[in-house]
Amino acid sequence: MYQDALRSFRAGRVAEAVRLASGIGEGRADYQPAQLLLAEIAARQGRREPQRDHLLNALAAGRIDGPAAAHALKLVGETDDAAGIRRLVAVLPQRTNEVGLLVQAALTALRLGATDEGIGLLRSLAAKVDHPQIHYNLGTALKNAGDLAGAEAALRRAATLAPGLAEAHHNLGNLLLDQGRAGEAATHYAAASHVRRRVGSETRWNADLFEKTTKAKLCHDIEQIAFMRQNGVAFDGMDGLEALYAETLDALPADLGATEPAPLPAATRERMAAVYNRIHYVHPAERMAAPIVNPDIDWARIERDYAANGPGWIVIDDFLTEPALDALWRYCQLSTFWFNFYYRNGYLGTSIEAGFTAPLLIQIGEALRTSMPALLAPHPLRKVWSFKKCDYSTPAAVGLHADFAAVNSNFWITPDSANLEPTGAGLEIWDKEAPLEWDFAAFNAGKEKSRDFRRESGAKRIDVPYRRNRMIVFNSNLFHESGPVTFKPGYENHRINVTMLFGQRGGRP
Repeated sequence: MYQDALRSFRAGRVAEAVRLASGIGEGRADYQPAQLLLAEIAARQGRREPQRDHLLNALAAGRIDGPAAAHALKLVGETDDAAGIRRLVAVLPQRTNEVGLLVQAALTALRLGATDEGIGLLRSLAAKVDHPQIHYNLGTALKNAGDLAGAEAALRRAATLAPGLAEAHHNLGNLLLDQGRAGEAATHYAAASHVRRRVGSETRWNADLFEKTTKAKLCHDIEQIAFMRQNGVAFDGMDGLEALYAETLDALPADLGATEPAPLPAATRERMAAVYNRIHYVHPAERMAAPIVNPDIDWARIERDYAANGPGWIVIDDFLTEPALDALWRYCQLSTFWFNFYYRNGYLGTSIEAGFTAPLLIQIGEALRTSMPALLAPHPLRKVWSFKKCDYSTPAAVGLHADFAAVNSNFWITPDSANLEPTGAGLEIWDKEAPLEWDFAAFNAGKEKSRDFRRESGAKRIDVPYRRNRMIVFNSNLFHESGPVTFKPGYENHRINVTMLFGQRGGRP
């Protein structure tokens, strides 16, 4: 009967071909070719769903060629057919040995909500094919499914097999940080950053950070190289890089604002591609055997005062010991990790995810949790970042916001001699908590919503002036913003703050 259907189709009698092919039941030797014929007819008629169904029927009947199986998968994905992907995953491993096709089937299953089927297929593949991308996909799927131990094992295997797979290191860092294992996370974030940011790397996961710049960013990088030279620090190609940055700066439009992002100019774009916004040098900031936190601080009193201050805040002066403070300041001054320039208020930024991973930073986070156990022991370190204000054409600083965490700590490390406004340039905190029902979008939706809340709640402003080695610890649910900043010109005078976030928003000790 199949041959009759095929002859009718070739003769142009399509309706007759469909009738004959449709009459061939399952179990018949010619069932599979009949289903493939029906799929071809449906494709020519532009009917994707029937085409998909006939291809799945053919696949269930026995092995078919790779292109046909791949097309069945493509149609299942395009038509968001969750039932179809379950049918396909059930039979595809017995029908083909094409690993790429099987991986794509697993990823399609995960996307369409067939989580168990997708993870099961990836597990079976990982047991047979020790390939880093398979382990990476399995680890990501297991993390999303809540199997953290399984996810960690799979991501570690991916990173071991392919040390250059930045995504495996980065996602493993995320997983470990979420579990409060900041030191381990930092190791993997550093590995990911090295792959993505090393000189000559072709990684372009965030193209704008490599292909655009600002005048403020280039001025900072030029000044940093000069500062490094003055302090006896050198790296390969330093002199040439300084000249290239200066040439790039001169080639930017004359009317471009200092903090307005623009594409790298054509005159230097190719030469900048391998070296711009890269890790050229990271100054050591290792863990210290000696105390890093001021031993004279009465931490029990600090915790009592924090609890007594309404929703929770406290100011701590002379937070770090001088050796720790100096080591951290030099780390921030001499390391080329100030990658993020998308702040119109003259800031550059870095974070633990971008390579701000010094062992000393992790030690500081651990010391804070040990020093304030009632407040921070329930809340692991979850985020670390730093801002450096390097352009003072406007005194505007980090704007009004709150953070998705339980407790914030913010401290400053630039010498007080740089600050031209000793009674300001610090942090302004408002003493009423943002509503817990606000999601992330509402939490940072805009100043108008936040200002309305502050006015209606009767929130009072707490002004904390800038001081070097001053730390403010406060409830993350409090709106806050930096005060206007005016510091002396010169690279060594850039205002630098370090922020650490602990725990989840809404969490309480």
